[in-house]
Amino acid sequence: MASTLTHGPSPTSPSRIAAAAAPPAPSLDFRSDTITQPSNEMRAAIAAAPVGDDDYCDDPSVIQLQHLARSLTHHEAALFFVSATMANIAAAAAWLHIARRRHPDTIVPEVICDRTSHIFAREYGQLSVINRAHVAGVAAADQKYLRAHEIEQALHLVDDLHQPLSELVCIEVPMSSGLLYPLSELQQVFALCTRHDIPLHVDGSRLWNQSAATTTPLHCFAEQCSSLTLCLSKGLGSPMGALLTGPADFIELTRKYRKAFGGGWRQAGLMAGAALYAIEHNFSRLSQDHENAKYLAHELRGIDIPPSMEPEINIVVVPLPPVLEEKGLSWTDISARLKVEGITLKCKPHLLRIYTHLHISRQSIDTLVCALRTVV
Repeated sequence: MASTLTHGPSPTSPSRIAAAAAPPAPSLDFRSDTITQPSNEMRAAIAAAPVGDDDYCDDPSVIQLQHLARSLTHHEAALFFVSATMANIAAAAAWLHIARRRHPDTIVPEVICDRTSHIFAREYGQLSVINRAHVAGVAAADQKYLRAHEIEQALHLVDDLHQPLSELVCIEVPMSSGLLYPLSELQQVFALCTRHDIPLHVDGSRLWNQSAATTTPLHCFAEQCSSLTLCLSKGLGSPMGALLTGPADFIELTRKYRKAFGGGWRQAGLMAGAALYAIEHNFSRLSQDHENAKYLAHELRGIDIPPSMEPEINIVVVPLPPVLEEKGLSWTDISARLKVEGITLKCKPHLLRIYTHLHISRQSIDTLVCALRTVV
């Protein structure tokens, strides 16, 4: 029987290896800061990383990474995860496990979240499904971010037949919209949670960006929450992974949930090597992405496509402007046109989100703006 396989260069052929290792050209992919490719130097760090078996807690590169996370956050312990989503769900599972020990008569615990946050809106509902919890998505009155008094109004502090007991608060710092979450407000939220003996979990997937944008050390934010998730595959440019930090007994419990979720690593040091390189070399350059976002916003205003606000990190949010709406065009239409020119965008019909990242240069931005100008 004739083979139906398509023959070509082996995945390990020198030509493919050389192509994969080539430094990326300036990108025209603005969909997300998760699409970056490892540089030659990061690939070398991956190849050189000493490894063990993290399921046995003896991978030296993972140990080094987790030690660095403890140092940066001033938290007692840290754990390396496959993704920030898994870290968030494991954190919630651990805190609610602890809550059930304290309140064994509570059948369904409640988690309070900002309804626009990633953990509420973008993690496939697993916060409620896995944890058998009622998740209350609370809308910020000013459509920016939840404040302490809004969270306090949403809390249920008495377990009865009508309302579950609030056992966990989760917020996002910064917001997935690109808005910074003020440290002063975080302090007030943590004080509220502490007063009611409710843990506060912070999804800090882009906290690296807020730290860079405000020149505030990570530990200043970490000290104002019970646990913290730090994503490594967004602005830092690592291929995958996230860190969860918090108290030692909590982290030990999340290790069991990580295993239960299928997240036990073996030679995880390879990805820890990438993360260590990213933190050392890419954390300090995030301000370049922020400056590029501001430059893009300025150029868009010059062609009557104003962003909804001045970018604070690396995200530019652009509502559909009247100049395009009057022509009967949506952002979906524009995206399809630009795709033909090699420009990739992520949008809804009336909302465009543009991300600057490692591979986006001023040249990339000028190319995008020039293409949009022809449509306007």
